[in-house]
Amino acid sequence: AGAWLNRIIPRMWVLVRLKDPRYNIVQDVEGLWAGQPPVATWVRDDGQPVEAWEAREITSWEEVAVPLRVVRFREASPDGVVRDHLFATTCPEGVSLQYLWRCAHARWQIENTGFHDLKHHWHASHCYVHHPVAIEALLLIGLLAVNLLWAYLYRHLVPYGYRGTVLGIVEALVIGYHRLSAPFRWTSPYWDTS
Repeated sequence: AGAWLNRIIPRMWVLVRLKDPRYNIVQDVEGLWAGQPPVATWVRDDGQPVEAWEAREITSWEEVAVPLRVVRFREASPDGVVRDHLFATTCPEGVSLQYLWRCAHARWQIENTGFHDLKHHWHASHCYVHHPVAIEALLLIGLLAVNLLWAYLYRHLVPYGYRGTVLGIVEALVIGYHRLSAPFRWTSPYWDTS
């Protein structure tokens, strides 16, 4: 991950989740924060508190060429369990901890609605071809289809008051497709799947 970060850090700010407690950077900041009160606290929209710790100019991720800002957010999950989430970032000190917390939650939404959805509902976990160019082409076509669907849902239907489920919308699209394509299935050899 360090080589990848070094390539993108000059171009943009990064916010990276630190999950493995064996990393030197995690052990170092946990040692700095031991017994320290949070540097910031606020209340989420649902009334639950969020506590935040911060460490600046951390250089113990040896593979990364620049010092990092490390933050920890402690909050209760929907099931009531209090959890800590650590992130390393290159955002300057002027970027508030609350903004970084919102970015971290936006990242989870991308992961949940993007990668989870691709794997479980769009069959992105199965490789249909084995040539590298074909794999890339199919992945890009799939991503295009998913992005078009989500753009349609979020930009077109939701602002006009549609409150149905995504599955309901997909089912309606499939029914509409079958209704529109029905006359062509019997006249064109391209629709014959036998």
